[in-house]
Amino acid sequence: MKLANLAQAHIDLGNYEQARQLVKQARKLCEQTRDKSALADAYFTSALLRLRLERHDDSLRYIDEGLRLAREADSRLDEIRGLLLWAECQLENPNGSAHEAAQKAMEAARLAQEAETPAEMVHAFSLQARALLKLGNPEEAIQRSAHAVAFTVVQPVPGVEVVYYVHGKIMQTLGRTGWARMFLSKARDEIMRKANLLSQDKVREIYLSVYPARDILRDYLRFIQN
Repeated sequence: MKLANLAQAHIDLGNYEQARQLVKQARKLCEQTRDKSALADAYFTSALLRLRLERHDDSLRYIDEGLRLAREADSRLDEIRGLLLWAECQLENPNGSAHEAAQKAMEAARLAQEAETPAEMVHAFSLQARALLKLGNPEEAIQRSAHAVAFTVVQPVPGVEVVYYVHGKIMQTLGRTGWARMFLSKARDEIMRKANLLSQDKVREIYLSVYPARDILRDYLRFIQN
């Protein structure tokens, strides 16, 4: 496993300090080998870490550099990853642009369709939906989100809990409470399935305390209590 991939796994688990050390090593190694594609991947992992730490401006700087490297290396998959991260960063940043997020997600969806990478296309549609919801277009958002959900039936998608969560939140905004309950429950069930695979209590506790598990569990509980 590449160091950047291992760092990504630690980010997903909420082990941010370990991820920071690993991705620092990954960038250093890639700079020595002059592998632009691998270096782009390392920059994107650095960007994701900063995004989870809510350092949005730093995250965008790493994304921008990663995209430059990905395009120089002609690495379409890395470029798609960078565009998805850019969109997510704009949506997570309180001062971010939902319009820009929608544009980047749309570009990522187009490239993912051309490259025939369904998982990336699913997340591009879901990010488009989030952006449209933030722009005040829930009806259009639900159409994009429905496309994302439909693809999850065809094949397994990493991070599917976020796709369900976004769909549930849009349904909630539209007042479709039955569908909202179903998809928020599906998101919650996927989080708990993953948590139950973690044998150590402390590791499980950390995983459940960070995004996306934290947000999904919080909003699920709020929904069922109302």
